[in-house]
Amino acid sequence: MEKVSHRILGNASKQRYDVLLDNFSKEDNDDKNIIIPSPEGAMPVIPVSLIDYLEGAGDKVIFHLQDDTVLPSTHTFRFYAELFNAMKFYQVNNQQIVQLSHITALDNDNNLVLLKSGAAVEVTERRKKELLALWK
Repeated sequence: MEKVSHRILGNASKQRYDVLLDNFSKEDNDDKNIIIPSPEGAMPVIPVSLIDYLEGAGDKVIFHLQDDTVLPSTHTFRFYAELFNAMKFYQVNNQQIVQLSHITALDNDNNLVLLKSGAAVEVTERRKKELLALWK
């Protein structure tokens, strides 16, 4: 089966196929992996649990990991908003999505979400109430 899938899919597609199969075998989102296609053509596989937040930046998305690593992606913000909608992430404004388990506090006075990495991400007034309900 492995030889056949490798011939049919090629190296890059084989990697995506393997990550997809691996993710289906895991029930907890924290154990899942994601492939981030970069503008340079690299496709690193990272655990979803390492993602602190992501932000739209023009026609690409920037992933911010909990260890301060920054990874650009060629997919659109809308693509990731839909992908992470089913996971433990929340879109706090028009350009940023945070991982709920990485939130340490909500600064109500300044409308900021504070993350484990020390990053602070703005949350809109409209989305703050829903965020509080999901986060607690």
